[in-house]
Amino acid sequence: MAQGLSEEKRALRQQMLARRKQLCDGSERSRRIAHRVLASAVWKQSRAVALYMALPGEVETDFLRTQALLAHKRVYMPRVEDKRIVFYPITSESQYERSSLGIAEPLPQGEGIAGPASGAGFALCLVPGLAFDRTGTRLGFGGGMYDRFFGAFGEPLPFVRMGICFSCQLLPLLPREAWDRGVDMLCTEDEFVCI
Repeated sequence: MAQGLSEEKRALRQQMLARRKQLCDGSERSRRIAHRVLASAVWKQSRAVALYMALPGEVETDFLRTQALLAHKRVYMPRVEDKRIVFYPITSESQYERSSLGIAEPLPQGEGIAGPASGAGFALCLVPGLAFDRTGTRLGFGGGMYDRFFGAFGEPLPFVRMGICFSCQLLPLLPREAWDRGVDMLCTEDEFVCI
């Protein structure tokens, strides 16, 4: 059964990557998503947020990062270390380097957040994905890094996980395995979904 789910997820990843490549107005859609996020109560109430650096075709987060810093929120960005995500605090002067996957990652400064032992310094974590469904299930690239990061905290999590994606990435139902960790809410350019 697990083999069947893994194959189904692999096929879905290829399908969603192809769908994302066909998206022609990603910047405008990203702006619409950013404005929905900025208007949300959870964003307004969060004094610290975790974002991500977008890959080509993902919802862009540069505007959100700028707005968070202008609002004097504490901002964290992910860096992959030893096949796990560590979130580091950033400022407008932070330096970045390209990872082996081509993703801009912050140079470590300050104490990183890798799990409950280091605390949860943020109240809101924006989560990328190839696809999401209305139950909060997330389909990533298959490395399991966000799943391991969220799983390390146990339930309930000390922060809200908000998936942000284009509406074409919101599917009726995704396969879910025991180790998959979903999100608490979703934001697309067309709607906000609370799980």
